[in-house]
Amino acid sequence: MGQPLRHDGAVNSADFSADGKWVVTAGADHTARIWETVTGEPLGEPLQHESYVWQAAFSPDGKWVVTASADGTARVWETKTGKPVGQPLHHNGVVKSAAFGPDGQWVVTASADGTAQVWEAATGKAVGEPLRHDGVVNSAVFSPDGKWVLTASADHTARVWEAATGKAVGEPLQHNSDVWHAAFGPDGKWVVTASNDSTARVWEAPLEEPLSEQLINVVKLLPASIGHLDLDANGFLKPVPNSRVTECRDQISIALKEPGIRGSLLATRIAWFLADERTRSINPTSSWTVPSFLLSAIRWRRSALGHARDLVTVQKKKALEEAYELDPGFPLIHLALASVEADPERAAFLRDFDLKRLPDSCNYTTDLDPAEITLEAAEMCAEQKDWSRVLVALNKYAKVGKPNSRSDALRAQAEKNQSP
Repeated sequence: MGQPLRHDGAVNSADFSADGKWVVTAGADHTARIWETVTGEPLGEPLQHESYVWQAAFSPDGKWVVTASADGTARVWETKTGKPVGQPLHHNGVVKSAAFGPDGQWVVTASADGTAQVWEAATGKAVGEPLRHDGVVNSAVFSPDGKWVLTASADHTARVWEAATGKAVGEPLQHNSDVWHAAFGPDGKWVVTASNDSTARVWEAPLEEPLSEQLINVVKLLPASIGHLDLDANGFLKPVPNSRVTECRDQISIALKEPGIRGSLLATRIAWFLADERTRSINPTSSWTVPSFLLSAIRWRRSALGHARDLVTVQKKKALEEAYELDPGFPLIHLALASVEADPERAAFLRDFDLKRLPDSCNYTTDLDPAEITLEAAEMCAEQKDWSRVLVALNKYAKVGKPNSRSDALRAQAEKNQSP
């Protein structure tokens, strides 16, 4: 459609206006440019900086454009005229990103100087305190309601902040390497982060939520339900009979489904906390159950082969250890840990531990197929060339599954390698 939108250097970003009529591009030629979408014709003169322009974006109403530059500034411009609006937004380092709030009144910038900053778009005046990290801030965005800012940093964290004050909210969202990007979900309740540690993660946004009277009453029931303790009339702890524990759990279960509570962040967390630890989701924000997550982590460990596996063994061993903490009774977890164990005797012990429990160890959840898990155990032993244990696993598989090409090939391979 139309002609190419050309700069005299690399194009670092491109963004549509909300109505789709215009595109704004950011270039390594020190300019941003606005173009007509259909024809590719430029609108007005280039928006000039003194160094690379890393990002450019329209305001929600399309009247303004904000640019982020390696010259240490961000700038707001009128879309139709290309005239600057207000004063430059100054940082003490490269400005990596800039974004408007949902009402277009504020802009947030992220900089290599270790800060993000909220500004009045019309004047360029700072709003609140700088949002400080211990490393380069790679991106910063507003929540859908404009009350919060989410930053992603090279200090291995993302953080949520009050937009108006710069006050940090909740704990840092921790990764094991640089966080390149972070974004709010459409309802603002969830956050997703993307990191150099080979993971993206979904988190519950640590926003301050007012407690309704209904939620307060639920919270009052938790000590009896969880700790079997409650306060007497004098404020001293007293034991709670089992009948009262059951009654409290039933009351909580009913209350969490009521319209005034259902779906709130605290209600979601309470429901997760009270659920079965072995079959619930891995955290309140995830759709992964513990069994499905552990199986995924184990298969991920097996996915890298040869030299590639050596390069990531430490990282994958850490992932397996984290998985172990979620459920040390998972049917394949010791077999997986054996694959990253340097001591041969300990590795053999770990394999034996899981093989002795199969297939009965799969029965605690419907997420696991005993036949599939037992056959997978045989494959994991084969990867370690532990042929005697491959046969042990296959003999167990024969009691719960039907022979197939996988099991037949494994048995033939194991028997061949067992022969003198």
